Amino acid sequence: MSVESVATVRQNGKFVLLPALRNSGRAVSGLCPRADAVAWLILKSQPANGSVGKYYFSERVFPGAVKGGAVWPGALASGGQIELPRMDFSEVPLHPYSKGVKFLAHHVTGKGSIPEAAGKLRDVLVVGRVNVQYMLYMPRKDDSPIVLKSAFLTVEIGPPDFKGLSPARRKAFVDDLIAGFRGDAFSGQAAHSVATSAGVEILDDLIAATKDPAVKGAGRLWLVTALADIRDKRAAGVLARLIGKPGGVGHVVAYHGPKQRSAELDSIIIARASQSRDARLTALALLGFMVFRGEVPRKLLDSGIDSDDPRVRTTVAAALSRTASIANVQGLVSLLKSREQRVRSAAAKALAAMGNRHAIVVGALVEALVFEGDQARSDVCDALGTLTGREIRYDQSARADEKLKIITKWRKWWTAARKNHR
Repeated sequence: MSVESVATVRQNGKFVLLPALRNSGRAVSGLCPRADAVAWLILKSQPANGSVGKYYFSERVFPGAVKGGAVWPGALASGGQIELPRMDFSEVPLHPYSKGVKFLAHHVTGKGSIPEAAGKLRDVLVVGRVNVQYMLYMPRKDDSPIVLKSAFLTVEIGPPDFKGLSPARRKAFVDDLIAGFRGDAFSGQAAHSVATSAGVEILDDLIAATKDPAVKGAGRLWLVTALADIRDKRAAGVLARLIGKPGGVGHVVAYHGPKQRSAELDSIIIARASQSRDARLTALALLGFMVFRGEVPRKLLDSGIDSDDPRVRTTVAAALSRTASIANVQGLVSLLKSREQRVRSAAAKALAAMGNRHAIVVGALVEALVFEGDQARSDVCDALGTLTGREIRYDQSARADEKLKIITKWRKWWTAARKNHR
């Protein structure tokens, strides 16, 4: 005998289990009267805020007291299965479990003491996951009793319905959440997940937490990320003020801020990134617009092209490759003149991806071969091969004279090609 096919239905704050009883043996098994069956849950909570999980067991419930459901037979044949009464455990109290607690004896006999309840299930379980096991006890007059347990079922617990929360319960939820942002990177990331699932309902609490001196380090960065992920005018306004803060907060705003799609915040990010001497902030702003908006504002691209930092120019090359506009092609061609080979590599790859075979593009690639740097030369030759169909590869492991021959071949070919097109 086994309890199987345990599923859950969680609607309007309810936690409903739909178990089934199956006879997996070969012989017919007698059942107790439905009114005598006793059930309870064993749970392990895994909070999303990264705190240590806790074990609980529920108070016992009586399936026979639930109206409706399938007919409960006196016996179950081999291979037979019946649906047990579906039960809502939301209001059932949970008790903390620790080694040595004899809850099984208590639930079977109804005697003995167990720890005081921590609260009802709907109040005790926090946002995250919970592993649930359904237990069923069936006493039988003419046979030994049966104690059955299901496999553990993992259930996702979402944020509560804030409209129905009492002030005390809402405060407890928020306090637990902000505590996650006060911790390390792991707990901060977990708190971010909880915060974004709760959304605008707790936005004011998140904004208040930005002024909490205990929220610092990685936790603070995850808090700012959560603000960026909850799209709202209030969040955008706070992010606009935070972009100038040190300690990586400004970097987070530069990268995640474009998610807000706020014209005011966009303009502040663009202005800051275009004028800042912080190359990382500029590069992150470029990436943020590219990843979350699909395009980078022209002003930011132009300032990136002129940047003294190769990280920024490399990021610009990747951004320009997304659209084969004349302006973008011109920007990439200018990047081919960079003294930094990783910038030339990025520009060459971007031009190859665009597929623009214009003479200006091909000529700029050939001219870029004069700069030192085996990786960049290899990427430039690959781009030329893609655009022209010619197989003249640059072997980085070849001797210096062999490498020079490859460069010379491309230059001679380009000189002949220009003459033929005059």
